Amino acid sequence: MEEIPGETRKFLTPEQKMCEDHFVANTKLLPIGRFEVKLPFKSSPNSLGSSFEAAKSRFLALQRKISRNNDLRAKYMDFMNEYLSLGHMSPTNNEIPKFPHYFIPHQRVLRTQSTSTKLRVVFDASCKTPTQVSLNDILMVGPTIQEELFSTLLRFRTHKYAITANIAKMYRQVLIAEEHSIYQLIVWRQNPSQPLQYFRLNTVTYGTSPVPFLAIRCLKMLGHISKDSYPTGSKIVQNDFYVDDLLTGADEIETLKTIQYEMEEVLKQGGFQLAEWYSNHPELYNAESTEKSIKFNDSDRTKTLGICWQPKKDTFSFNLEDTFHDLKTTKRNILSVSARLFDPLGLLCPIVTKAKILLQELWIAKLDWDESIPLRLDTCWQNFKANLSQFSEIKISRFVETHSKSKIQIHGFADASMRAYGCCIYIRSQSTADIKSTLLTAKSKVAPLKTKSLPRLELCAAHTLFKLWLRVSAMLNLDDDQIVFWTDSEITLHWIKTHPTSLTTFVANRVSEIQEWTNNVSWKHGPTNQNPADIVSRGCNVDELNSSIWFNGPPFLLEDPKLWPVNSHFELSPENEALEKRKTNVALVAVENCRTKLMELIEEETSYIELVITFVRVMRFFAVLKDKTKVFEESPTAEELHLAFRISYNICT
Repeated sequence: MEEIPGETRKFLTPEQKMCEDHFVANTKLLPIGRFEVKLPFKSSPNSLGSSFEAAKSRFLALQRKISRNNDLRAKYMDFMNEYLSLGHMSPTNNEIPKFPHYFIPHQRVLRTQSTSTKLRVVFDASCKTPTQVSLNDILMVGPTIQEELFSTLLRFRTHKYAITANIAKMYRQVLIAEEHSIYQLIVWRQNPSQPLQYFRLNTVTYGTSPVPFLAIRCLKMLGHISKDSYPTGSKIVQNDFYVDDLLTGADEIETLKTIQYEMEEVLKQGGFQLAEWYSNHPELYNAESTEKSIKFNDSDRTKTLGICWQPKKDTFSFNLEDTFHDLKTTKRNILSVSARLFDPLGLLCPIVTKAKILLQELWIAKLDWDESIPLRLDTCWQNFKANLSQFSEIKISRFVETHSKSKIQIHGFADASMRAYGCCIYIRSQSTADIKSTLLTAKSKVAPLKTKSLPRLELCAAHTLFKLWLRVSAMLNLDDDQIVFWTDSEITLHWIKTHPTSLTTFVANRVSEIQEWTNNVSWKHGPTNQNPADIVSRGCNVDELNSSIWFNGPPFLLEDPKLWPVNSHFELSPENEALEKRKTNVALVAVENCRTKLMELIEEETSYIELVITFVRVMRFFAVLKDKTKVFEESPTAEELHLAFRISYNICT
């Protein structure tokens, strides 16, 4: 929730590499135009225990539940009968196999917002057997091979003419090898008067861990197969899908028609069919070779991966079900409702910031999950819930002008408060007719619980802006001299222009990264009241958001660059300039003068040999005083010389 979206991992773990190799070795496109795959086991199926009793018990409980609701029972029956009629499951001999196998429990999921299937049956391949091993435990998951949602939606906004669709029953178009269907057995019957029947599922099954990889990898393979015959469709199949949702477009209507035609032809080769076509261009209204026509009534809208897109108006809107109004005000329910604010591009960052701050307050209070919250926080939550009911009033233009015929600039803004910090990026497009400025993406974070100074948080906001830009820049082909970043913090600008070695570790680490990756970016100072990131750092409600500069940026972006804000007072006080400077530790040691007459005599001696012999004579003198009968050799012995050296050394040190 708090991190900048990253690039899809390009390096595979050993298990992911094994899963990819297994797919390549065991997948084939059958003559009937369907892919056949095998389950990628990472350990032996012999570890599976008996799964029949658990599947049977859960089915009987499910049957009792749906029997009390005729509408629910009818929908469930229709779904399973369709599964059977399409050949996606087939009956067995009704005997439990003696060799390794697996019965998968199933349950229903209602999707009231779906425009196609209101009820879906999902399968639980994570159900443990008596050996505490489930089917998913012994299957490889596979790598993530599609771009993340952030990139897909961002690219979707750059097309003048957009088109969306989804693959009908995508997972169920990929067949499972017959020898592996024994691990996809289910229990089912039409009514309680019939005996239980055992079926095998013949396609990859939603609920098994590798199914997203297997189905999406088949799409990628299909795109590769078709790259010569349908180059446009092939490229889009490989780049513009998020799971089974297509989000793409073009700047010319003829290109859009080519995309629609080639996409259908490419996917047809693998048994996939695109349904629910939507476009903002009316010429595609009568397209007939699809399962569902495009509609252009004002009330028509398609939920684009959680964001509602109204094709005729070409705007994004946001809607939340009002089921949360009657929930008890607890930390658990507040977190649950906040998680519904699905905003991958950060278009609603100021509103989401308020939710983040409230959640942080709940954690600081150390409340239990189901404990009633204090009155102050409850008041904040009630106000926020009332605000959520106004989400339908928010309308955001989908299209962001990045056309090569226009002069494009990137403007990024960063700001912070003691509670949160964030950033936002705008596209400024200038044509011969006019100048437009549109919000592209944004990001916010709550301030850490360990208190940081406001200048440090301002730097964190600038650092977040640079990381967000790195993610966006990979998708936009722009000249470096067309990028301008704004902040209202003079101290942050001072640090960015300072060599990191003279700064404290916290500041230096962030400044060095900013300097390394934004060396061609122009950093400028702007007033707070014209900084849209200020709205992110404080948070706001729907009414404030709609009346603010959030969606189109500050007014000066629509003016000539000569009229942009110029900071004429960029002179820091000595206190601010010294802020976060690396401190140099200097140690002063006081040494007492302990020089004696003997030490002075030693220092005056220029010959080391004479000095040692002198000490030998002194030692002999004291020895004779103690014992007058003692006799010495004329020349000093080695033992006497060594002892004399040790004495002289100790005196001098």
